[in-house]
Amino acid sequence: MADKIAYSVLEIHARRIRELVETKKYKNPEDFLKNAIEILLTWESEHPEECMELMKSLMPFSPEQEKFMNMSMDEEYRKKQLGDLEIDKDQDEATQQRVLAQTDDDHLKLRDNFQHTKKYIQELKIETLEDTIPFDGYPLLSGFYSRFLPVKIVITTLGHLLERSKDEKIELKDLRVYAYDIVEEIAETLSKYENENKIPRNKKMSTGLPKKGSKDKDDEKIAMAQKRFKDQFVGKVRKSRKLESNHFEGALSALGLVSAFEKDNKVYVSLTQLGKEFFLMDNPVVEGEYEKGPLTEQEADFILKKLIPQRELEQKFVEIAIGFVKNFRLPVVGDKKLAPKMTNLIDEEIKLEAIKYLKKNPKAQELYNLNHLESNNETVQRKITQWRLATMGRLAELKVVHWRINEKGDSEYSLN
Repeated sequence: MADKIAYSVLEIHARRIRELVETKKYKNPEDFLKNAIEILLTWESEHPEECMELMKSLMPFSPEQEKFMNMSMDEEYRKKQLGDLEIDKDQDEATQQRVLAQTDDDHLKLRDNFQHTKKYIQELKIETLEDTIPFDGYPLLSGFYSRFLPVKIVITTLGHLLERSKDEKIELKDLRVYAYDIVEEIAETLSKYENENKIPRNKKMSTGLPKKGSKDKDDEKIAMAQKRFKDQFVGKVRKSRKLESNHFEGALSALGLVSAFEKDNKVYVSLTQLGKEFFLMDNPVVEGEYEKGPLTEQEADFILKKLIPQRELEQKFVEIAIGFVKNFRLPVVGDKKLAPKMTNLIDEEIKLEAIKYLKKNPKAQELYNLNHLESNNETVQRKITQWRLATMGRLAELKVVHWRINEKGDSEYSLN
């Protein structure tokens, strides 16, 4: 049996370790000692160059560390090993976004550091926070986020930022900027992969991801597209005129993956238990393995059983869609088959379910602008169709249903 190793920390060292813990650079003294041992053991291994990978986990660097890095490494080597260190916190969101857009390897850095991030998040204690900014209770998932892959990328970025800051929270503004930068990079490489492999429209994984703005595009349009993605997939705080209180809205909040709260006039977000579980599941697109699809079976099962049921009416739509596709048969008259559009029939079922829900929850009609559904006008039909498209798009991404476009251009579905 090997002798147990014991080491008494000198008080001069203990005092300095406590100071570093107080500044939140390390979670606790044990976290500091574990990092110190890992770095030195790696230095004494056959691959001392891997120390640089461990150093990445200690970002952000102090001004003194950053100055040393700049002096001791040429710019190209420093960027390759450690990347650009930090954006200026005092800059506005649009300026920060432009600075990050100048580099094109931020996804690679996130991927290379993922195992360090995973260890950090595994040990992260999730606490029930007081004074959180709640979700507004909308019973559906927004038609804007008809795919879950962008949500997974944003959650992965959040974990990455938490590990870098050695904290349990991150400022919402930072998450919006960094997540959009990563998503835009992934969208560009994913689109190239899909074009090279002639992936059909109904099987594209890049659906829902932003397209990188070209220089000849209108800056105002690019800014609006960025804001829309950030508001919907990352989140924003909005004051509801009807509820007369602040709400945190967006996919992360609707799916119960993050908590938001205000402190010192800033909005922060942190992972919930569901968010932690979802983060810890490996994802093929984040890992750059595009041929494996947008989500793993484990992720799809988690979304279907844990996340979607939080939105009551959305869960009903999912049950209707699956049940309808499972039992759908073309009606027969004589020797001829009548071929009604499957999509029209699903729309009608969804409409009836929504009307039934509103009769049980009359306040929801005015709160969430879900009134007048019994009308047969074009506006109502457009809303119902959008709900069906979003629900079926998500189910296709989760590989619950198979989606194909027939020779007439109509969508058809079958169970996988």
